[in-house]
Amino acid sequence: MDFNFDRMQLASGYLYIRQEARTKVLNPSKRSLLEIKPMSVVKIVELIGSSPNNWEDATKNALAEAAKTIRGIKSIHVKKCTAKVENNKIVEYRTVVKIAFTVERV
Repeated sequence: MDFNFDRMQLASGYLYIRQEARTKVLNPSKRSLLEIKPMSVVKIVELIGSSPNNWEDATKNALAEAAKTIRGIKSIHVKKCTAKVENNKIVEYRTVVKIAFTVERV
């Protein structure tokens, strides 16, 4: 089966593909597709989460904070993990994350 796709490369590395009445978001590094409603717009914000325990908790904290003000979150991508060190010990874990959500139309 042969399909025609419209492709657009974004700075974030995400590729948007529109085929007939469906829109898909492809993350090339993960090779996964995310189905989105027809004619929808996806916005991506970058946040930094932190935790004194581990990077997983830092990621969960970033998502929890974003969910307080953002509706329609579809995915999260961990871009980078870092840590704050004091006296040769990790005192804070940090993750830089990208959160994708659909933009609601009025």
